[in-house]
Amino acid sequence: MTRILTVAIALAAIAGNADVASAQAKKYATPREVYDAAKAAAAKKDYKAISECFTAETVDGMCGGMIFVGSLVKAFAKFDKAGKGADAAKQIDKIFEKYGLSKDKIEASPKVDFGKDPEGANRALQALGKLVKDQPGFFGDMSNLLDSQGKKKDSLFDAMSNLAKDPEIDEKNKNTAKGTVIRDKTERAINFKKIDGGWRIDLPIEFGTKKASGTTSDQSEPRRLDEALALVRFRLAFSGR
Repeated sequence: MTRILTVAIALAAIAGNADVASAQAKKYATPREVYDAAKAAAAKKDYKAISECFTAETVDGMCGGMIFVGSLVKAFAKFDKAGKGADAAKQIDKIFEKYGLSKDKIEASPKVDFGKDPEGANRALQALGKLVKDQPGFFGDMSNLLDSQGKKKDSLFDAMSNLAKDPEIDEKNKNTAKGTVIRDKTERAINFKKIDGGWRIDLPIEFGTKKASGTTSDQSEPRRLDEALALVRFRLAFSGR
């Protein structure tokens, strides 16, 4: 079960459906402003505010990642001789039921295959995430559950993480921007997108690169979707503790 929960950290990703990303949500004038807002919301564990800092596609994908992880934990609970897996599975069942995630709905969704088709996996996770009737609430409940399992903290938005400088807006597409987050001498790329006049954080499949201090950009390794989800989720709300 420990192995499965470790996988959960690596995969889990974040509200309402498309309406959360609508014009009613707060608009941020600059990429730095939305990044700072995400940090402040993470410190308060304000899941609705956190989700409103992200694009709708990112929110869908992160919620889908949580469903995927929860399903893994449930599937492998029977192999946990210590019994903790069964308890976690029961709690996940309650959360899934609370947010309208029936077994039939989950099984009817597209299959997730990170290894063979990462782009297809991203679409599958987004489809899963759209099943959640209250994404911020689901995000919070699943985060708290995994937090109770004693997960290691590692976040783009905790008190130790900061933008290296103001993100650069693309010259050709003024509605996109790229930045770099520094934490513990490690640099991580972060993307932004301007939607309806306000900036949001946008996490694509290959979400930046992971680069140890002292390496060149050529030595950077593309960050796969599962790693991106790890950075932005399960540890996201645990900053400042």
